[in-house]
Amino acid sequence: AAGCTGCPSHTPCSASARAPGGAPRANAPARRATVRARARVGALGCARPPGRGTQDRLQRRRRAALARGLEVDSFAPHITFFFSAENELLEEVAKYRAARRLWARLMRERFGARDPRSQVLRFHVQTSALSLTLQQPLNNVIRGTIHALAAVLGGAQSLSVNSFDEVLAIPSPAAAMLSLRTQQIIALETDVAEVADPFGGSYCVEALTDEIENEARATLEKLEKMSATKAWEYLSGEADEAGYRRQREIDAGDRAVVGVNRFRIEEDEEEELGLKPQELFKYDPGWRDK
Repeated sequence: AAGCTGCPSHTPCSASARAPGGAPRANAPARRATVRARARVGALGCARPPGRGTQDRLQRRRRAALARGLEVDSFAPHITFFFSAENELLEEVAKYRAARRLWARLMRERFGARDPRSQVLRFHVQTSALSLTLQQPLNNVIRGTIHALAAVLGGAQSLSVNSFDEVLAIPSPAAAMLSLRTQQIIALETDVAEVADPFGGSYCVEALTDEIENEARATLEKLEKMSATKAWEYLSGEADEAGYRRQREIDAGDRAVVGVNRFRIEEDEEEELGLKPQELFKYDPGWRDK
């Protein structure tokens, strides 16, 4: 539950693919940001849209199951999803609420599901590695906490919190433990998990939920008129454009990133203040021979 899970739904993060110092800085060239950009509408905020192969397999399996005469309620309760969480807490909560509502309506209205369990969107959330920064890496603890809180408030069933130092190297034991403790404190020392929908009735969150669901429905209608190849190209283009736009906003200072384009300090001052982790795992290329 701590650190990176090596999940297939986004480009591998530092915990599984990067050597010490190999992670791009948050103000790296825009083309790097497109790699793991999220498509806000197309993928409902997933770190990147599901692979075309995954989409095709899910579609084929669903159609095959229905064609074989299987009742939708016999397999729908076992379907799960994987989302990511970003910095915009209210929007993230609304995103998960919109996904839950959209899934319930699609299962009920389009596929005729009658079992309430078929209409429940079961999903895992991994906090965003895209939002973590190499500069002042301890700030990433706060970012991961906000992401985790948004996931819980939005109704996630399981959660992974990225380690704060994974932008520097493979997560250290202390950072991995802190990721786990973040989840445990939210679960056991707060009351946010005691209610199924804590933000239900909030004007802001309800309005955001409606907006996201409506845009998602419009996107689904557009995608269903395309071939699988065209639909994938469209989603990929949306993700690339979102990532490019995000990086341009950071570079121009229009999107604040603390420690990167706001409240910057020099590296030697970071070390003097103790804002840089002292212990880092180093990649050993000979580990397979040991």
